[in-house]
Amino acid sequence: QLRAGRPSMPSRTGPPSVGGRWSVAVPREPDPTRRAHATAEAFLERHGVLTRGALGTERVTGGFAAVYKVLRAMEESGRCRRGYIVEGLGAAQFAVPGAIDRVRALAGSDGGPSPAPPTGPRRLGA
Repeated sequence: QLRAGRPSMPSRTGPPSVGGRWSVAVPREPDPTRRAHATAEAFLERHGVLTRGALGTERVTGGFAAVYKVLRAMEESGRCRRGYIVEGLGAAQFAVPGAIDRVRALAGSDGGPSPAPPTGPRRLGA
């Protein structure tokens, strides 16, 4: 029996053409080298000083070894630096020059706790 009155509203179980939120997704970069470079840059931006331990919090295919190759190439091209930037974080540390400057500034300031040791960074890559 048909009911007269308001038409029924779409429900959560309705057709997919009317439900949910939609957005346009950027297509995945097909070149694996460019993808790896973009991933390494994102990690440097996110962590500031990138170490093996910092990447332990990320889901990285191939682990630190895969990202290390890209970071080493970025260091050779001058896009980041490798060195012992923050004492106690391990030997393989990478950072962009701006992050190194911030660590130095924090190490030299008197206010609040600093991520750098009181003596400041000891050795930086070229």
